[in-house]
Amino acid sequence: MTDRVLSTVAELFSADPASLDLESSPMTVPGWDSAGHLRLVLALEERFSVVFDDDEIVELVSVSNIVELLEKRNVDSNLDSGEPMDAPIPV
Repeated sequence: MTDRVLSTVAELFSADPASLDLESSPMTVPGWDSAGHLRLVLALEERFSVVFDDDEIVELVSVSNIVELLEKRNVDSNLDSGEPMDAPIPV
């Protein structure tokens, strides 16, 4: 699960995957601003076939929080093949 979330963040923000970890957040990832956050939510929803409610969206403030929320919702970590998404991530 963690690897898939990290790859989503890296892909969306054109970040070096080696520079990301569980503590990565808007404070440490260039481009993860308010607009970037919305793009990240959409990318996560698509990649993991989930829909976040408003309260959950505001909790997605770090990679660790994202992973915890997905695990809490029992999202299947094998759901995504790890391949790039069919549709490009919205920019």
